[in-house]
Amino acid sequence: MSKFVRILICFSLIFCFIGAEANAASSEATPYFNNAALIDSSFTIIDGEAIALVSYAGYPGITEKAIITTTLQKRNLLFFWSDVTEWVDISFEESAIFEHSYQVKSGTYRVKIRYEISGNGGETDVFEDEIKDSY
Repeated sequence: MSKFVRILICFSLIFCFIGAEANAASSEATPYFNNAALIDSSFTIIDGEAIALVSYAGYPGITEKAIITTTLQKRNLLFFWSDVTEWVDISFEESAIFEHSYQVKSGTYRVKIRYEISGNGGETDVFEDEIKDSY
């Protein structure tokens, strides 16, 4: 993946964060999560490089901690998946973006992502996502 495309992805996520933070500050906004305004995931395979991008934007003064677990899996048979690698990101920031890459051979892959966002906005937000791609 070219540097230009990576920079473009990062800037687009930053603009999403700016919008999410503006909504969080609005008195008319009704939060979907207790401690996070936005959660976003993407996964693609380009030229044998699997790239997972995970991000979240929290609320000012509310979001305290995020634990994001990303597991890369490969399909072995029609319904069976095996773990290839796993990344765990821990952040104490209001917002964060994490990118992970891994060289893969041909096949169908997926990432399973689990977000745990905690803070003083209520119970910990738990969100799970799954994205597939083939190479």
